[in-house]
Amino acid sequence: MPFAPAPTYIISQHTFTDCDSQPALSVYRGILSRSEVGDDGSSKVLPPLFSFQVYVTYGVTLASAPEELKQKFVAHALADMQDSGIIRFDIYFRHGALPTDIVRHYRAENKALSSYSTDANAFRGVAVILTSEHWESTGVELLFFDPPAQFA
Repeated sequence: MPFAPAPTYIISQHTFTDCDSQPALSVYRGILSRSEVGDDGSSKVLPPLFSFQVYVTYGVTLASAPEELKQKFVAHALADMQDSGIIRFDIYFRHGALPTDIVRHYRAENKALSSYSTDANAFRGVAVILTSEHWESTGVELLFFDPPAQFA
């Protein structure tokens, strides 16, 4: 009996309009079976993905974002999550946003999308914030809010 084909990992990105009618970027890595990959290597079906929300607050916009920002952030994040095959980063550009602004936007997006996760019991209320163009050396901030009842 032959083995099933090995899964194919894809990294892809697309722009979208968020709940505030602002442009945003979604970058994802997913596992697709060979039957879900077109002849040109593009995906035919996007599997369910666990999403991480990333807020860039230091003044860059999607239109002006250097390609290296997107590539470096995703490369760093995916390298740290090698064992996780099905994840997505939704990147929002919010110059000068405070944590309260980010929480408000996160909740509005969550409501608009209904769920950031395929598991309704998954931990929610985590946002990654890039506050400086030198985030590679200064680090990123994590904002935790709205913990599940068992952790409150």
